[in-house]
Amino acid sequence: CDSVVTINLTINYPSISQLLINECISYQSPSGHYTWTTSGTYHDTIINVHGCDSILIIDLTIYNPSDSTITVSACDNYISPSGSSVWTISGTYTDTISTIFGCDSLLTVNLTIRESSNSFLNITECDNYTSPSTNYVWYSSGIYSDTIPNYMGCDSIITIDLIILNNSIAAFNIAECNNYTSPSGNYTWNNSGIYFDTIPNISGCDSIITINLTIYSVDLTVTANSPMLYANATGANYQWIYCDSVLIQGEVNQSFLATANGSYAVIIIQNGCIDTSLCYSVYNVGMNDYFYSNGFYVSPNPSSSNIIVSFGSIITKGNFLISNILGEKVYERNIFNESKKEINVENISSGIYFLKVFDGEKIYCKKLIVEHD
Repeated sequence: CDSVVTINLTINYPSISQLLINECISYQSPSGHYTWTTSGTYHDTIINVHGCDSILIIDLTIYNPSDSTITVSACDNYISPSGSSVWTISGTYTDTISTIFGCDSLLTVNLTIRESSNSFLNITECDNYTSPSTNYVWYSSGIYSDTIPNYMGCDSIITIDLIILNNSIAAFNIAECNNYTSPSGNYTWNNSGIYFDTIPNISGCDSIITINLTIYSVDLTVTANSPMLYANATGANYQWIYCDSVLIQGEVNQSFLATANGSYAVIIIQNGCIDTSLCYSVYNVGMNDYFYSNGFYVSPNPSSSNIIVSFGSIITKGNFLISNILGEKVYERNIFNESKKEINVENISSGIYFLKVFDGEKIYCKKLIVEHD
């Protein structure tokens, strides 16, 4: 008889999907039925979750492994590109790394191992020492280390036994005549002042010298009012000489009255310095306009008040003149029928003067010294 069947029916459909696949060397299909070794578009079928066929469209790219050779030079050791090995000896090695596609890349490595070096230095320096690498400056003695490339380009590790010697500082007060040559010989200074010089000290380092220098000079100028010569230097010692360097005995005053024609100079000692003036010529001693008489004298000489001037004979009509060493007139009187004359010098400043008596064509000359307390 009829059997009435109630059927709850679900119809499932096969599915279709597309895959983009990148693989190295080969690719096995999802179903396992195929192995593909070249790039291309392939189809495969597997059962989906509903038990129906799932049709796969596979866009496949096959990448092949690569081989390459590199030449490497390293110091002491070299870590392989994969990081799996450390090589310490020169030679040819192989290593495997992944490419950017995840495939094996076989590397042949031609390796040269260069060696680092070690050295030891004994260094003595002044003040400070800059290391060979210039990375350090050391100011005290000690044992230090530094690293620089050696001739192979590897590290050269230097152990430095360092001795630091110190520079020194000194100061001197120097007084010299005319000029002073510095201790180093590099400078000559002509004026007073504070100067600096550098010479090696006992350790061979710089000795920095501060020199407080005083330069003394001798005033060698002479005022010539022939036959009188007058040294302009004050507060000095004097020695008059002939220009052939022969000393004139007893002539040690600031002024000098020549008694003979010739060339004269003066040696002056001033401020501890000694020097000689230029030569000055006296040419009018013994000429007709100068006479020296045994009767012509001045008394007292030196004087601070009154002096008596004796002419040695009666002068009928003449003139009496006192001038300073510059030839400037400081006193003048006429003479009428006189053999001597009294003169007051209280108003004449202390110094050396020329006293001249004019008797017609004759001239009598004496040196007069005025000294006031």
